[in-house]
Amino acid sequence: FGSGRYQTDLPAKDISVLNVLDAADLERLSPYLETQVFDHGDAVIRQGARADAIYFIQRGQADIEVTFGDGVARNLGILCPGAIFGEMAVLDGKPRSATILADGELGCLRLSIANLEKLGTAHPEVRHALMAAIGLELSKRIRISNQALSALKA
Repeated sequence: FGSGRYQTDLPAKDISVLNVLDAADLERLSPYLETQVFDHGDAVIRQGARADAIYFIQRGQADIEVTFGDGVARNLGILCPGAIFGEMAVLDGKPRSATILADGELGCLRLSIANLEKLGTAHPEVRHALMAAIGLELSKRIRISNQALSALKA
């Protein structure tokens, strides 16, 4: 452990949602992914903005920040290598639900909506597998949230 533990790029095959794809499907997906690097404090996405991409963290960490009705921004958690974010707004077409801020240097793979559509045309089976994996990830998050709410009620 230590401050350098998140500074090595995580291979795409080890990212939570991408790890369900086999090597051939990862190779088919690869041309549609762009590498982006953000500096400390950069907003990768902003709450309320229109969705344009899904992000997969390869290196570094990011803060999840939400501004509630009282106008105060609150940190809801930290995303580390292997995490995915931005998928909810891509799937449902609604504005971004949170701001994601780079906490130090942050390296991500970015899958734009346009590239997701191109992937679906060229390799529909890869897009289908990716969407199924994202669905499972969202289901897992809902279950964790439900457990946390149940614990608060107890």
